[in-house]
Amino acid sequence: MKTQTKGIWITLLAAACFGAASPIAKGVYQYDITVSCVLTWRFFMASILLWAYLLLFRRDLNFRLKKDQLITLVVVGGAAHFLTTQCYFNALKYVPISIQIMFFYTYPFMVNGLSVLLFGEKMNRGQLVSLAAAFIGILMTVSLDDMRLNGIGILFSIGAAVCQTAYILLLGRRNVAEVDSLVIGAYSSVFAFLSFLIFSLAKGELRADLALPCWTGIAGMAVFTTAVGAVALALGIKLIGGAKAAIISVFEPIEAILLGVLLFHERLTLRGTVGIALVMGAIVLVNYTQTKNVAE
Repeated sequence: MKTQTKGIWITLLAAACFGAASPIAKGVYQYDITVSCVLTWRFFMASILLWAYLLLFRRDLNFRLKKDQLITLVVVGGAAHFLTTQCYFNALKYVPISIQIMFFYTYPFMVNGLSVLLFGEKMNRGQLVSLAAAFIGILMTVSLDDMRLNGIGILFSIGAAVCQTAYILLLGRRNVAEVDSLVIGAYSSVFAFLSFLIFSLAKGELRADLALPCWTGIAGMAVFTTAVGAVALALGIKLIGGAKAAIISVFEPIEAILLGVLLFHERLTLRGTVGIALVMGAIVLVNYTQTKNVAE
C-alpha cells in the first residue's frame, strides 16, 4: 500500500475512533456523572494502557524526548486537547448541537489556511473542492430547525475549533515528526490526564463510586477514542500532513450519526443521507488527488 493511501486509511481510523466517543458518552452520562470526571478517568486508563504496551512490548522505541519535543507534547495534551474538550462540551450548554457542530467544524479551514500561511503547504484544486464538500456535507447532516444563537456558546464553539487546529498543527511540527506515534500518544495522554485531574479536583467532581456499565463505557472510550485514536491521528498526520488529515477528520460526526441510528434508533433524513455522501465523496477525492500528485 502506498504511503499516502496508508496515511488516509489510518487517519480515517482515527476519525472513526473519535467519532465513537459521542455515542459511548451518551450512554455513560445516563449515570449522572460529570464530563470532567469521565474525561479524567478516560485519559488515566488510556495513559496506563499506552505506557504498559510500550514498556512490555515496544522497549525498542526511544522514550526520551528533547526539551522542545517535551514542551510541544505538554501543549498538545495538557493544553490543546484539554481546552478543545472543555470548549466543545461547554458550548452545548448555550447553543443547540447543530450550531455547535457548524462552528466547530470550521477547524479544517483553519488548519488548511494556516498550513499554507505558516508552513508553505500547497493546496490544489481537488483539496479545495474536498474541503468545501466536506463542510457542506456536515451542514446537511445536522438539523437547522433550532437556530438559537448565543454569543457565549458561539465563542466556546469557535474556541474549540481554534484549539483543535492548534492540536493538529502542533502534531505536524518537524520536531514531533521525529518521535514515534506510540510515544506521542503515551505522553500526550499523560499530560491530558494531569490537566483533567487538576480541573476535576478543583471543582470537586472526581468520583470513583461509579456503576460497572459506567466503568465499561469509560474503558471503551479510553481504548478506542483515546489510545487508538490519538496514536492513529499522530501517524496519519506524519504520513499525509495536517491539512489533509483535518479534511478526513470530518468523518467523526458522520460516524457518530450512523452509530446513533444503529444504537439509539435515531432518525436519518434524506438531507442527512446526502450530506454523508458528500463527506464520503470528499474523503475519496482527497485520496484521488493525493495519489495523482504522487504519481506525477
